[in-house]
Amino acid sequence: MLQFASNVIPIATASIAQTSPHSRITKHRKSSKHCQALPSITSLANAYNISLLQLAMKWCLGRQGVTTVITGSSKLSQLEQNIRSVDGDALNTEILTACDEVWYDLAGRSFAYNR
Repeated sequence: MLQFASNVIPIATASIAQTSPHSRITKHRKSSKHCQALPSITSLANAYNISLLQLAMKWCLGRQGVTTVITGSSKLSQLEQNIRSVDGDALNTEILTACDEVWYDLAGRSFAYNR
């Protein structure tokens, strides 16, 4: 999870990014809005030929006012994967907007008090 503008932003983890997005979701969690948004996010990542991790990290970094993303890792390989995920070009405006729309559907549009 990432804290941003007093909202919590869920981001994909390496384990989810490497497996079928639905294979690790339990019956209880399938009803959550976040899990229901996963097919949209997966489609976006597939359309741009990037992993879910790359999409999540680059979307977070592409948001106005964000200069860094603090990630967690328990293995060196996860840290290396996180670092590699931000290599290359930034996301274009089209994909950033599409990700924003998915996020707004999840979080709702609310006033940002810190701006």
